[in-house]
Amino acid sequence: VNVGDVKRGDRFWFDPFQVVVKEELRGRYVAPDLDDIARLAVSILTHGQLQPVVVRKDDGNPVLVAGFTRTAAARMIRTGFTFDGQEYHSAEFRLQAVLSDCNDEEAFERNIVENCHRNETSPIDDAHNQRRLRDQFGKNDAEIARLYEVSPNKVGQYKRLLSLSSDEQSLVHTGKMSVSAAIDLLDVPAEDRLAIVTAATTD
Repeated sequence: VNVGDVKRGDRFWFDPFQVVVKEELRGRYVAPDLDDIARLAVSILTHGQLQPVVVRKDDGNPVLVAGFTRTAAARMIRTGFTFDGQEYHSAEFRLQAVLSDCNDEEAFERNIVENCHRNETSPIDDAHNQRRLRDQFGKNDAEIARLYEVSPNKVGQYKRLLSLSSDEQSLVHTGKMSVSAAIDLLDVPAEDRLAIVTAATTD
């Protein structure tokens, strides 16, 4: 192709069940539900897999770096599923992948960046991912802010979200409560929060 200096990248097609999936490297705290995965599976069967997943080699095995939902959809296609009353099944479907050279830390960071660029994470996803970067990989808040391309103040806000109860975090994750409202809620005594949250979400 006459477009200057280009490089060729190899693509591979795997049985999706042969790809090793490490849940701790997923860039979302709350994984997509089965309906979302099935919807993607239908799209892949209809239009093809438009974007390959990214894998790396570990002792000769392909380990998933990015594309957790696409891999789940591919596995669903292999085993068969029903969506909107219609059955889908392709026992020989193979997952398209490109190979990347990285370790667990780099893989997790790439998954975070990919999801952030596609706006596929919630503030709660980001808060838990940032805690993992601190606890598992020793990142400080300034390094996390650079990775997310946000201010250290925003990283600090998301850190505070982790002090919410699981039910309160769920409200933020689903968009029923804003980040600012959730942070304000932290200044309210725990015994008074339920009534306030109930009234706010009802209104």
